[in-house]
Amino acid sequence: MIELNGANMSDADVAYKILKEKRQPEYYKNLIEEVLKQKNNNHLATPQTMAAIHTQINLDHRFYHLGKGQWSLQEWHKGEAKESFNIESYEDQE
Repeated sequence: MIELNGANMSDADVAYKILKEKRQPEYYKNLIEEVLKQKNNNHLATPQTMAAIHTQINLDHRFYHLGKGQWSLQEWHKGEAKESFNIESYEDQE
């Protein structure tokens, strides 16, 4: 479980730490639910809250959208053309 450094940690920061620990892409809904769980805000899992967190992730340069709702970290894809990324390679590892 992620150890939070105070209540001021943003949802995007928590999402970043989650992906960093998992070391693999995550489906956006699962990632957002995990963010809420880590921040003890499960009761706030409304569509509006989920959309707000998704927007934070979408606007944050640290994240890389793979398509089909999958999010990864930009640092895992340095020098890689987005079009050439094969999401199935991650699915095969599960």
